[in-house]
Amino acid sequence: MKVKNIIVTISLIIMALTTFSEKLNIILGEYYPDVYDELRSERPYKKSFSHEESVNYPPSKDGGL
Repeated sequence: MKVKNIIVTISLIIMALTTFSEKLNIILGEYYPDVYDELRSERPYKKSFSHEESVNYPPSKDGGL
């Protein structure tokens, strides 16, 4: 019984650290989940971005891509 509790606890800690790490990367601007695919896709309200525009997203601080 104790081994099972330890395994569950370790699993929960790993999940929490993974989630925190992803959120921290998003806050620091180092990770954009699925943004590349979204930028590359054409939408009724926008044209598709080129590969170069997508990998350099978000726009630079001066407002350009």
